[in-house]
Amino acid sequence: MKGFVSAFLWFYLMPFQLSRSANDVSLDEGRMLVSWTYDRAADKLSFQVNATAVGWLGFGFALSAPNSMQDYDVILTGYKDGEGYIYDMYSTGQSPPPLDSSQDYSLIMATEEEGHTILLIERAGNTGDVKDIQFTDNTEVFIVWALHSSVDAISSSVYPFHERKGSSGTKYLIARRSVSPSLDVPSEISPEIMPPVILLGSASSVVNSCGTTSSDETAVCKKSNAPRLLLLLHTLR
Repeated sequence: MKGFVSAFLWFYLMPFQLSRSANDVSLDEGRMLVSWTYDRAADKLSFQVNATAVGWLGFGFALSAPNSMQDYDVILTGYKDGEGYIYDMYSTGQSPPPLDSSQDYSLIMATEEEGHTILLIERAGNTGDVKDIQFTDNTEVFIVWALHSSVDAISSSVYPFHERKGSSGTKYLIARRSVSPSLDVPSEISPEIMPPVILLGSASSVVNSCGTTSSDETAVCKKSNAPRLLLLLHTLR
């Protein structure tokens, strides 16, 4: 049942479009699963992150990795005290990356379930920010990550040292050209876009939603009761 609920929620939150393509990768020995879709018509990248951790998560992209954190386009994100938070950053070396003056990532949903942090994140393929990697049809990147398994960030500059970190080991074509599926096959059952299985517990956790955050140090996603989603969860249990 949980697998069915997970798949149903994925399509409920991120409806498939003909101009959208999908992919996924397993990181941290399977403890972090990242899936993404690219809506080419809207130039919108959507990422789902499922990590076996309840502390802060660092996640992003690099044209070369590992390389002592030079020119990593990263975010610091997580779920704390009933709210999600996200900070857009840019690293220039092996030190805590500074906050980017242009906050180009949006946290659409954040929650914690059974020791997992689950996030939905969006950004434009081309943000126009020189400190972001701009994704085109042929932009290949390494996916880089770091995390603390139990302690969240207090702000963009106050958080404990990571417990684990790494990179994907291979490059991914994130904003690849999509191929429109056959009109004879409903796109919602296409196996290409199935995400990794998400572990879901009770439906009591509050789902959070927000738009693009500002550069304010206190920027977090504000709570939303999301009654439709919670009703869906209760119905499917």
